[in-house]
Amino acid sequence: MSVVGIDLGNQNAVIAAAGRGGVDVILNGNSNRLNPCMVGFGEARAMGEAAGVKATSNYKNTIFNMKRLVGLAFDDPRAQAEMKLAPYKCVPMKRAGGGADSIGVQVTTNNEDAIISVEAVTGMMIKHMGSIAAKKAASESKVAVESTDTSSSLFPQDWVITIPGYFTDAQRRALLVGCEISGITGVLRLMHEHTATALAYGIFKDIKKQFTKDAPTNVMFLDMGATSFSASVVSFEPGKLTVKSAHYDPMLGGREFDQIIAEWIAAKFEEKYKGKLSGKPMEKPKVMLKLLAAAEKAKKTLSPTGVREARINLECLMDDYDFSVTLKADEYEAMCTPLIERLSGPIERALAEAKLQSSDLSSIEIVGGSTRVGFVKRSFAAILGLDASLQNNGLSTTMNADEAIAELHFKVQFCHHDSKFFHMKLWNVTHIQSRLLGMVRQLLDSQRALKLKEMLRDLICLQIQLLCSIVLLISLA
Repeated sequence: MSVVGIDLGNQNAVIAAAGRGGVDVILNGNSNRLNPCMVGFGEARAMGEAAGVKATSNYKNTIFNMKRLVGLAFDDPRAQAEMKLAPYKCVPMKRAGGGADSIGVQVTTNNEDAIISVEAVTGMMIKHMGSIAAKKAASESKVAVESTDTSSSLFPQDWVITIPGYFTDAQRRALLVGCEISGITGVLRLMHEHTATALAYGIFKDIKKQFTKDAPTNVMFLDMGATSFSASVVSFEPGKLTVKSAHYDPMLGGREFDQIIAEWIAAKFEEKYKGKLSGKPMEKPKVMLKLLAAAEKAKKTLSPTGVREARINLECLMDDYDFSVTLKADEYEAMCTPLIERLSGPIERALAEAKLQSSDLSSIEIVGGSTRVGFVKRSFAAILGLDASLQNNGLSTTMNADEAIAELHFKVQFCHHDSKFFHMKLWNVTHIQSRLLGMVRQLLDSQRALKLKEMLRDLICLQIQLLCSIVLLISLA
């Protein structure tokens, strides 16, 4: 197998492979598409679902949220905020080339303590996804081969991996370093998630001849996954797309909704067993993980239209106390009001930068698992002035809304451009530089111009000094 695309989400990862007849999402050993983004250490290393099964009992050695930490300095405020939510221990690591300390995780493996960089852990997860593809290729070819051998002809050789558009250059390079540590050297592209989604949509619609050259089709993509929210405006023509704008809230996703519910459950639990508990539930890692799992389940229960309440039952939550409580949908929505108010910012900025109104959009596509929440969709409709009485609040769901899957078809097809094994119709992808990027470049250009002026001034001074020296020598002669 030579060509694969990976959607490396914060919560789940999915891999798809190109072959004769199209693109297929590859199932893991349990016939599931979603693979938890987790790496567990202990007597043996476990990844994906194998690590997820032991995540609660082995919480000190199960690493997740790598995507939120990769490439950041240890003292970066974003990293510090993430580490407060992590049940495992993060420690500073010296960089080989100097500079600010990077992030390492302290784990126990084979009964010995070890510190492993977040980049290396991320690379392990990506390699695990490659082994899933290799196992499928081996089963189809009936060739016995080690699935983790990166030199094997069945192990993927060409890769395209999606990343958030807000990733810095340091984070992009760190992800590539993680791949190299795991022996993966064939990463063709790190592609923005919103571009991946847009191209998957464009290829699908272009096949149906729904774009015209005379009147470009403007589409807004609203993507809310586990940890972030993005709003992008893309213009489509036959065989061409232009990303006009993309704005983000990197700290607004399904995880924030889970956190609110978990804190509410913890408050109710403390209220019931006041004075009998050994501490605060959210400050104990294992209890916190139980609360977050119950919160996510309640969130999914309340997401469909018409569901008015969710029953939450927790056995032996803390200090051998069981707990049950009912969360009303109205109460849940009221608790999430501060989060809902943050949705308008990226949407309004994306429209303003694209110089468009909501009425200029041909379609508003929602992707990402967190867009299933009912009041999130109603809020999108209210912000954009859509008719909430229409099906799905006037929003379109052309793309698969599940986490990580929406972009996969793009990645695998797009990597054909550079692969020597597959070929397809080329798509022209253009990014209009953002105002911030333009300002930075203008600043750099102005600084270069200033330095150039200083160099020219110094050069003129040197020339004048040289001429004066020549004149003096001639006069002395």
